[in-house]
Amino acid sequence: ACGGCERRFYCSEECKKKDWSKDGIGQGHEGWCGKPYGEEDEDWEVRHISDEKGMGVVALRDMPRGFMIMVSGELDKDQFKQHPAAASLAPINGTLEDKFATNALDSSEGVDVVCPRISRVNHNCTPNAFQFAISGARAIALFAERDIAKGEELSLSYVPYNDVCKGIEVDGEVCRAALRFKYGVKCPEDCQCQDEAEAASVAAAKMLYSDMKQRHQMGDLAGALHSAEELLGLGDKCHMSSCNKVAVLFFASVLAVRDEASFSKAKAFSQQCKDVNYPASVGEAQSSLIDKVCAAVDKASSASECQQNLRSLGLG
Repeated sequence: ACGGCERRFYCSEECKKKDWSKDGIGQGHEGWCGKPYGEEDEDWEVRHISDEKGMGVVALRDMPRGFMIMVSGELDKDQFKQHPAAASLAPINGTLEDKFATNALDSSEGVDVVCPRISRVNHNCTPNAFQFAISGARAIALFAERDIAKGEELSLSYVPYNDVCKGIEVDGEVCRAALRFKYGVKCPEDCQCQDEAEAASVAAAKMLYSDMKQRHQMGDLAGALHSAEELLGLGDKCHMSSCNKVAVLFFASVLAVRDEASFSKAKAFSQQCKDVNYPASVGEAQSSLIDKVCAAVDKASSASECQQNLRSLGLG
């Protein structure tokens, strides 16, 4: 067992060394030892789900919204080919090149990587979990999007149909085609992604996100803030993900601190950002931009003071 957390078990000393290495094929456990996240076979397990899905990941305990379910180390293509789990990943009869392409995720550095444990999590258009690339840690964390009950299968959205940060041309039909082509996933007719009312809300949210960005670029901060507020108002109607909510709330906070008249809104947006259960432990460890801005907003009593705090951090 790991001498630090006593929650992770190894088959040998060599296995432990690989797991603790930050540059090898392990999980980089040294950076996460003792932190509150789930462990395999204690908080979750990989098991056969069905003949159609194959393997999947199931919760072994109740998990509250925002819980860090697992941390999975990133493997580049060469590391992936050496990993003992590589051969067992989908597609079953594919080459290692095929398996890497199918299971690849974007790392915090924007390059393709595979996280073998997260690759076991199956798709759902209304997932109960989301992934977050951890800057500088060579790892991706999986968080609970909502409360998850013991015995429930964990799920991710491989191609989110309701990602408001993507262009309006990336609609449900495009996402369903991508799911079929890359993952062999066919959404049922009653899938949430095919609901016409929600599709209209998602399209409206995407338009507002684009408008918010354009108005900001043109210097129309009041107009951009208005679009951000309308966008947040559509959150429930389009099942906006935690990642999308945090992105919009963060942007709205940055807009609102520019003027004394809207500074109270910046305070509210900052608090909502924390209420969404943004992965604070990751942000704190990495001194993330979002954490710095939220802290500057929380400490300030006026817009001018907040702007001064941000400038002192090199963020003005």
